[in-house]
Order: sequence, then C-alpha cells, then structure tokens
Amino acid sequence: REDVMRHSISADQIEDYQTIKSWCINRGKSGLRCWFEGVSYTHTDSALASIEVDNSECKSKICRMKFSLVQNLTLLVKGNEYTMKRLIDRKEEDVSIPAHSGSSDDPQTLTYQVKLTDCQNQHTVQGKMISCSYYLEVEPSFASFACRSAILSCEIPLNVSASGLSDWDTLTAPSNWNPKVFPMTDLEVKKIYENTPTSSFAGAMMVSRENSGNIADLRKKTKDSSDQYARMRDEAN
Repeated sequence: REDVMRHSISADQIEDYQTIKSWCINRGKSGLRCWFEGVSYTHTDSALASIEVDNSECKSKICRMKFSLVQNLTLLVKGNEYTMKRLIDRKEEDVSIPAHSGSSDDPQTLTYQVKLTDCQNQHTVQGKMISCSYYLEVEPSFASFACRSAILSCEIPLNVSASGLSDWDTLTAPSNWNPKVFPMTDLEVKKIYENTPTSSFAGAMMVSRENSGNIADLRKKTKDSSDQYARMRDEAN
C-alpha cells in the first residue's frame, strides 16, 4: 500500500488522503480536509466543524460519516507518565457523496455541530503534571467494500476553555449591607523545631519528644489568643 499522507495544514486545519481498496482491488484515492470555525470554545458552546471531501479519484461512494469526540488525559506521577483516552461522544450520519465527485478546487462540503456539555469540568490544559486535550475524529465509510489498506480519517484539535465570570465588574452590595469590621490582632507563632516549616501543622507534629514542652507552651498561647479574639468579638457585637 502507499504511504499515509497526513499532515497539519495550520494550527486548526487537518487533511488526510488515502488509497481505498475493496476486496484488495484499488478503488482510487479519497481525501478529507477538516477544521473548526472558531479558535476556542466553552462547554456552553456548540463547535462547528467544516469538512471538505475530495472523492474525485475514487470509484467508491461515501455513504456514512462517523464523528467521535475524544479526550486525551496525561498524568505525570513520580516520574511515570500515564495517558488515558476517553470517548466522550460518537455519532454517525448518513451522507451521499458519489464516486468521482468533488475535487481539491471544488470539494463536497459538510458541517457538523459538536456539543461540549460533557467537557464542563475538564478544560483544555497543558501543565507539567497534568495535560488535558480534545479532538474530533472524522471518518467516512465507503459503500461496497470489505477490506481496506488504510483508514481515512482526520483528527481536529479542539480547545475547550473555562467560561468567564458574568458581570463580575458590575456587582453591587445589597441595600442592607452593613458588615462589622473587627480590629486586628497579632498571634505569636513560635518556631518549634529548626527543620520544621512553621506553616505546616503536620510537620510540627513530627518534632522529637524533647520539644513536647514547647508544643504545650505553644498550644496554651494559641488558646489564650483565641480567647482574647472571642472576647473582642463579643464586645464588638
């Protein structure tokens, strides 16, 4: 069979050409070119995909198109990378693209709406520990053939971003808004152990027995400060 010709046209446009065979008989070449109309979407949007089909050199009719929305999730755990692929949605639509129809200059065109509701809690992200990405796979089915040398398909990258806050800069306080502001107070935090971070409670509990007296002293001072704050709060009320 011939080499697969798959490459990226641009950041958001993908094409693929394959040799189609039926019963191991060469039926000619067919090609796809796919892209999304927008650059980025939120989970409340419907992403519109455009598909151009070049079936001018193929003797087989395209009778069906399969659309699969796929999530790729990559995790880095203790230096080991784990990749999981999840099928979010898959649909098939009947089409009728005759043999020897369309061309690179005048292709057959289709559109497909992708609903992103299921992507609400996992947006596109590229981090050091976790990465999440999406793509739409477009795959045509040809009539009257049982074996094929390669699968004709396109995987279109899809960027799903978080929704922006609505009217965040126009928020106003309620009419009965009258908060009480408490006076500031200082709480003494004593460093217990040289190698223990003062901000870590779990680390403070790992000190040796020799520092048990210091821990008790710190607890007493913390309780005294809490009692003082409670009295100030009661006086303010």
